[in-house]
Amino acid sequence: MESESRLYKALNGNVGLLAIFFGLISFIVILTIYVIRTYQAYYRNGPPSYVTGYTQNFSTKFLRLIVGFLFSAGFVVFGYYDINKMLTGDPLVSMKVENNTYSPSILFCSDDIKPNILGAYFYDSFYDMDNAQPSANLSNSFSNNNDNITVGKGSIKKNCILFNDTLFTKPKGKIGGTYNFALSNNTNLVFIGDFNDIDIFHSFLQGNAYSDIGMLSITSPNTLFTYEETRNKELDGGRTHRCYRINDIGGLPKVNSTTYNTYNITVIAPFGVLSAIEEPPLDLNRCFGNIGGYLTICCGIYRFLFGSGKMNPFGFVTKYYFQYTDLVIRVNNDLEKGNVEQKIKVYETYFLDMEGLAVPG
Repeated sequence: MESESRLYKALNGNVGLLAIFFGLISFIVILTIYVIRTYQAYYRNGPPSYVTGYTQNFSTKFLRLIVGFLFSAGFVVFGYYDINKMLTGDPLVSMKVENNTYSPSILFCSDDIKPNILGAYFYDSFYDMDNAQPSANLSNSFSNNNDNITVGKGSIKKNCILFNDTLFTKPKGKIGGTYNFALSNNTNLVFIGDFNDIDIFHSFLQGNAYSDIGMLSITSPNTLFTYEETRNKELDGGRTHRCYRINDIGGLPKVNSTTYNTYNITVIAPFGVLSAIEEPPLDLNRCFGNIGGYLTICCGIYRFLFGSGKMNPFGFVTKYYFQYTDLVIRVNNDLEKGNVEQKIKVYETYFLDMEGLAVPG
């Protein structure tokens, strides 16, 4: 089972962890080979040119050092910003409409003794209530064997029973549906929502910013209402909060030939719910993309200023600021290090236009 932690999601799950593992192995192997080859080349030819900058004078070398330091400091700051945003930044929220395949939790309350359950059924639709058998009996879906739940305190204390969504599963493939509850006529208040971690010492229950609780006062023997549900899935931990809003349709004529000694409360569930899913503000793919973009820009600027090795040893700084000095240093170094054939090649490179001297074939 996949973890629901923020870090795991930011690293793109198992795929990201495997990518990091094999990337580290590849980096270690390449770095080891590079160090060995550099070590061998150092004893044959001395320090590499990209370290000493033997084609450039002191001013150019110093400028290279400053620019390299600034780029390195920028890389550290940029990397820290990306990692900090990945781990602590405000999450992105994606919205989508999902089929409503889950049941709500409903709390029925009374000012005196707890309400009695005279019947509780689930129907596929509202129109099946008079003409079809219920799809499920909900009488056993109340918490703690219909034990009394007390909310509030003192003179405003209420006694309640809870229809628990975790004790009833809709028939497979059923979306929406209708819940019909026949209760004793002392029922005067209905709450619908997520009742975990709420303050039961308040007579009018409230949730939090993510899990608002809907409330309706019962004033008719036959009450019908619908509700709107919004779900919010947390980034860290994956907990889903359910927020409800009740839409009261009002009192209806007597249903199923019931008397006023029985209160019928009918709840029509929506077919769809709006889900808000929190996602990492920056994941591993986008982090690597940002770092790669930064390195590409730095590399381009660095080559523009100082050239790109032997193929183009003179960049903008050499051409326009230290042109003569850097060229003399380069030629002298190449002449001192080479044999006769290499010296001829140096002269051809720096002083002769070989294309103009070519003999037509």
